[in-house]
Amino acid sequence: MDLEQKQAQHYDAISEEYNAHYGDPQSIRYRHRFVFGPLLRGLELNGATFLDAMCGQGEVSEFVRARGAKPMGLDVSPEQVKSYERHCQGSTGICASILDTGLDSESVDYVSVIGGLHHVQPDVPGALREIHRILKPGGMLLFFEPHKGSFFDLLRRVWYGQDGLFEENEEALDMKALRAEFADSYHVDFEYYKGNIAYLFVYNSMVFRLPVGAKKYYAPPLLFLERLIAPFQFSWNSCFVIGRWQKRPTP
Repeated sequence: MDLEQKQAQHYDAISEEYNAHYGDPQSIRYRHRFVFGPLLRGLELNGATFLDAMCGQGEVSEFVRARGAKPMGLDVSPEQVKSYERHCQGSTGICASILDTGLDSESVDYVSVIGGLHHVQPDVPGALREIHRILKPGGMLLFFEPHKGSFFDLLRRVWYGQDGLFEENEEALDMKALRAEFADSYHVDFEYYKGNIAYLFVYNSMVFRLPVGAKKYYAPPLLFLERLIAPFQFSWNSCFVIGRWQKRPTP
């Protein structure tokens, strides 16, 4: 069994708990405020074709559909695709790999990957090449991922090795290496390094085994603290990177 199949089986097994922890109102508030808002700011979404890749139950699709986009979801996990189609009625769910989407070349305006690329290690370059193929000229890749080189990544490496929630191939992204490898394929519109206390204990409550029901009580002060700390974060003291990469024309 290859690593991607193991990831699919893993997320089929934990999909109900995963969706409960990452689909509650506090986690949605976190994503809207600290991820979707800055990631999509200033983009023309009305009428745009939008691939919500590694989609889970489709929170990105809901967000962009409310702003006029035409989203579809893609996930390698059949259970997550079913959840997506229940959650985002009217949007198509595709059960396929981000390494081989089956979509036509130059058919999509935007591709988002929210916390998914680090699950396809060591094949992240293959995923970025496939995304480049399906993006229209000038199209955008929007991503949110853990990154290498931070204090939190040192802790994450230890945690990944001990916690059964993570598969053996999960690894933070080496942004410097990826930028160098894909300099001819993508223009970096921006990369922001963020994520602190609310990211850990509100957004990742499942990882810390915190009860979903308690989040409504402790989330408000942590979301406030996250905003206060965010201006003082850099790559070395942040939990994640959010980025927009624009497709360069194929030579």
